[in-house]
Amino acid sequence: MQLLEGLALTNNKLKTIQIDLFYGLSKLEGLDISNNSIESLPSGVFRDLHLLQRLGLYQNKLSVIQTELFYGLTKLQVLGLRNNTIKSLPMGVFRDLQLLKELDLNNNKLKIIKIDQFYGLSKLQILYLSNNDIESLPSGVFQDVPILQELRLNNNKLKMIQIDHFHGLTKLEILTLGYNNIESLPSHVFRDLQLLQEVGLNNNQFKRIEMDLFHWLTKLEILTLAYNIIESLPSHVFRDLQLLQGLALNNNQLKGTEIDLFYGLTELKTLYLTNNSIESLLSGVFKDLQLLQELDISCNKLKIIQLDLFYNLTKLQILDLSNNSIKSLPSGAFRDLHLLQELWLFDNKLKMIQIDLFYGLTKLEALDLSNNSIESLPSGVFQDQQSLQWLVLGDNNLKKIQIDLFYGLTQLETLDLSNNSIEALPSGHTLDNISHLIFNYNTLNTFTPSLFKDLTHLRELPGVPKKGYM
Repeated sequence: MQLLEGLALTNNKLKTIQIDLFYGLSKLEGLDISNNSIESLPSGVFRDLHLLQRLGLYQNKLSVIQTELFYGLTKLQVLGLRNNTIKSLPMGVFRDLQLLKELDLNNNKLKIIKIDQFYGLSKLQILYLSNNDIESLPSGVFQDVPILQELRLNNNKLKMIQIDHFHGLTKLEILTLGYNNIESLPSHVFRDLQLLQEVGLNNNQFKRIEMDLFHWLTKLEILTLAYNIIESLPSHVFRDLQLLQGLALNNNQLKGTEIDLFYGLTELKTLYLTNNSIESLLSGVFKDLQLLQELDISCNKLKIIQLDLFYNLTKLQILDLSNNSIKSLPSGAFRDLHLLQELWLFDNKLKMIQIDLFYGLTKLEALDLSNNSIESLPSGVFQDQQSLQWLVLGDNNLKKIQIDLFYGLTQLETLDLSNNSIEALPSGHTLDNISHLIFNYNTLNTFTPSLFKDLTHLRELPGVPKKGYM
């Protein structure tokens, strides 16, 4: 046993650990006693583990950590205390852990973090403090962890972040502050974080964002501002985020956007604006987003889509305009979206579809026009959609289907025509690849099994007994 290098005692029913349990295990490098019911650990229990590098104490019932508990663990690199009930940490508890790189304190009951709490952790790179009850942080709290790369503080009770809280964290790459009660951030709070790549500010109480808040974050790739109460954003607020790839502004109270709001975001790939109160978007607002792949503007109050709104979005693959109040779409609205694969237009107020609305969308695989007020569809409206696999036209006011409406849709697998007023389905279709055909809740007055004789891939025909046609 004295040569043992790894020991796992996880998933047992241990309640106590004797002080001499690990006596003599001087070669041990990894120890995991997670997922037990340990309520306390005596000081000195790890005193012989001079070579220990990894210590897992996850998922126990620890509420108190003794000051000398980690004394002598000078080689320790990873310490896991997640999922316990620790309420406070004594001063100097980590002072011997001079090589520690990762400290996980997630899911505890910490309320207070003292100013010298992390004294001695000069090599720390990852610090998890999420899912605690932390209400405030003292100035200079992170001064002893100068090479920290990842800091997670989400799901706490923070109300305020001071301008010097992150002072000196010049190596930080990831910072999460989501799910707190923060109302504002001072303009220069991120000034030292010039290597930051990801910032999570979601699920707080932000009403406004300072103009220069992100000025120093030139390396930022992901920014989440979702689930706040932001009503407006200043022009050029994101102007310095030239490497930004993901921006989440969903679930706020935005009513509109300045035409130059997204100025300079030439690397952006995903933009979420869903669940706001946006009534209109100006042509040119997305003009700098040449690499955008996903755009979600669903669940807003849009009534009109400008002809050039999506101009130059030649890399776009997913566009969601569902759950708005759009009454019409101009011909050519989607003309630049040559790579579009998914188009969501359901839950609007569309009455008519122009014959050339989908012209050029040769890569489109999924199109949902359900829950509108469409009364008819012109022949040839889907002529460019040879790649279409999923077409939903349910919950409209369709009465007639033209015989050549689906001509060329040889890849179509699912067609939903339910909840319309269709009286007859034409024969002579080209839906040989169809596997799911849905037309329940219509007004069919004729139905012949021969209509489906060529549908050899059909697996489901909801609302019709299988024996009726097979």
